[in-house]
Amino acid sequence: MATNQQQQQQQKHPLVLIAGGGPAGLLLSILLDKIGVDSVVIERASEPNEWSSKSYTLVLGQNGKASLAEAGCLEAATEAGIERRFVYFYDASSGDVKAMPKQVSGLGFTRPLLVQVLE
Repeated sequence: MATNQQQQQQQKHPLVLIAGGGPAGLLLSILLDKIGVDSVVIERASEPNEWSSKSYTLVLGQNGKASLAEAGCLEAATEAGIERRFVYFYDASSGDVKAMPKQVSGLGFTRPLLVQVLE
């Protein structure tokens, strides 16, 4: 049984359990560490390729890039990712492809690549 002093110590230094070692879980762990909160990340998959098919591409907008900057990962992410300046539309009946410029470019990754940047 924990003593009163141990309980007070635990309250001063919370420990957060993060379920999921994907991009969001890893980024959360980095950001918590920056404010002095310890965390443990658990992941069901033993290898990244077990979950890499859950999403083909992730595109981070302004908020996502701001979060990476806060975590100190934006430079590495910019080098690894691909800038997405357009949204493309494909017309299946005519075969035409149309490009719509984005007001703010996104930063595109595969899920395993973004996880690699955050590790």
